[in-house]
Amino acid sequence: MRQPSKQLLPFLRNITGDDGQSHFEDGALPYSAADYEYQSTDNIAVNAFQFILSLGNLSFDFHNGPQRQIVLPLTGGIEGENGDGSHRQVRPGEIYFGEDTAGQGHITRALDGQVHISIFAHLA
Repeated sequence: MRQPSKQLLPFLRNITGDDGQSHFEDGALPYSAADYEYQSTDNIAVNAFQFILSLGNLSFDFHNGPQRQIVLPLTGGIEGENGDGSHRQVRPGEIYFGEDTAGQGHITRALDGQVHISIFAHLA
């Protein structure tokens, strides 16, 4: 039987607020202890995933996500900017839930001018 763990997996989330603007939120997924050798989160249902290659000059003006998705940078990294001027960075090994599929959206830029590869996991 899986037991609750005190370990948490942090993530960054971008959602559309009631004001039609995108807003960053910090969150964390709980781990459960399966045994003494590893811990895991609950399953997250996805419809599909794809690998994305973006050049170091990426600067994608205001846009919405095409669907709710998890972005997992493998190399390089990205910076997001919302209409309120807030900026957040997502580096390799970090987790970003892109859920602002309506409203003004956000700007996405390559981090430090680096080419990056990410996995986009489309949430069910």
